[in-house]
Amino acid sequence: MEIVEIAAVQTTSEPLSTALLAILDNHATETGHPWRSDQIRLEARLGDTLAGGLSGRTQYGWMEIRLLAVDPAFRGQGVGRALMRNAERHAQEAGCPGILVETMDFQAPSFYAALGFTEAARLPGHVPAEDRLLLRKDLTL
Repeated sequence: MEIVEIAAVQTTSEPLSTALLAILDNHATETGHPWRSDQIRLEARLGDTLAGGLSGRTQYGWMEIRLLAVDPAFRGQGVGRALMRNAERHAQEAGCPGILVETMDFQAPSFYAALGFTEAARLPGHVPAEDRLLLRKDLTL
């Protein structure tokens, strides 16, 4: 077998992400577990100013929120809540039974709890003295 060259990618590579997702999706389909990986990207803007955004994907039928950020100048004004509600609507339209969010215990677990998310798993001390959380919201209830 020929030696494969490994190289670090220094920039965000959308073509690489797309290619990796295609490999995973093909394997999942071949094994009888298609995951229908659809991307979601939402922006919240006030004119030309980015107030916040959300990105995620569906995987094995569930929506997974990967990134959610709101500019500090717009926090407490419902921007994050509006982004999450919009993502939830997309998940329901796609037939997802639920949404997953991974976060840290210092970030905003109370924000997610107010939206109906519950803790599904906790990794203690992921960052010294901080826990990593997996939160879920069932949409079929």
